[in-house]
Amino acid sequence: MRRIELEAFNKAVGALRSSVDVERLKLLDTYSLSYLRPDGHVGPYRTPYPFAKGSKNTASIQNDCLHWCVPGPVDAWNDLVVKMALG
Repeated sequence: MRRIELEAFNKAVGALRSSVDVERLKLLDTYSLSYLRPDGHVGPYRTPYPFAKGSKNTASIQNDCLHWCVPGPVDAWNDLVVKMALG
């Protein structure tokens, strides 16, 4: 997924090179920051008490890499956007 996003950003920079100052374009690459925060992924906690005795959730636990818990890493992303916007 990260590779695809980087390729798309570089393609956009190439397409805009003649019309805008591409040096001002920035990609907020949150991969490393997010990787350090596994607590942000929903994972087994999509349902309350997934490991409780008598739980109806007997299927194997499915990790979820597309949804994020809030508060969590998304708040750190917002902090970075504000810092980038302010200078």
